[in-house]
Amino acid sequence: VSKVSDGYVAVGSVEMTKEQFEEQTSEGLVIKYDKNFKLVWRKNISGIGKTEFVRVKATKSGDLVLVGTSVYASGYVRNHTTGGGILVRLDKDGKEKFRVNNAGPYNGRFNDVLLEDGGYVVVGLGKKNSGVIIKYDMKGKKLWSGSYGYTDKNGIVAVEKLGNNYVVATTKMVDPNKTSNYTGAIALFNAKGKKIDDVNYSVSDITIFNALVVDKGKHIIA
Repeated sequence: VSKVSDGYVAVGSVEMTKEQFEEQTSEGLVIKYDKNFKLVWRKNISGIGKTEFVRVKATKSGDLVLVGTSVYASGYVRNHTTGGGILVRLDKDGKEKFRVNNAGPYNGRFNDVLLEDGGYVVVGLGKKNSGVIIKYDMKGKKLWSGSYGYTDKNGIVAVEKLGNNYVVATTKMVDPNKTSNYTGAIALFNAKGKKIDDVNYSVSDITIFNALVVDKGKHIIA
């Protein structure tokens, strides 16, 4: 749920039919409420199979930017060339302006988005369990992309601005041959998406960071 100037916006997914339930597919869901939590509008957004939104942020103009995933469900065999991580921009009334995808149709997800004057910086999962950070311009054209390397199935989960750089929270696969051994990781990328440094933290075989905050003193909390 995200608070906007005139209410709240919630995102997620929904199964609308018996067929979707049986095939484990879904549609992305966006719901707008006023300040008293009265329904203003609802919009379902179809993708290529299992579509879900996990984060929404509002622009200065009141538009909504959603990120999530739209991939084939298990056992799906189709010929789409889209899907994967999905970014959708809606106007304040829920009308779609554009969408972009990355790394589909079998893999890929976007977990977080950072709104900037010149576009959007998104983080998530690319192909082959690789954490990704990508910048798009205001119309959805890809400007650059960077990679963290092998992560868990979620990839990079959060992004914040730190000076002119980007700091992200993710996991790091300790050994590609052991998919149950991860450390939590904080990584720093420059303004063009190149990794500068990272710090790993582990308290067990699987250590995961799910969120990230940069406070006023520029301390990083994950």
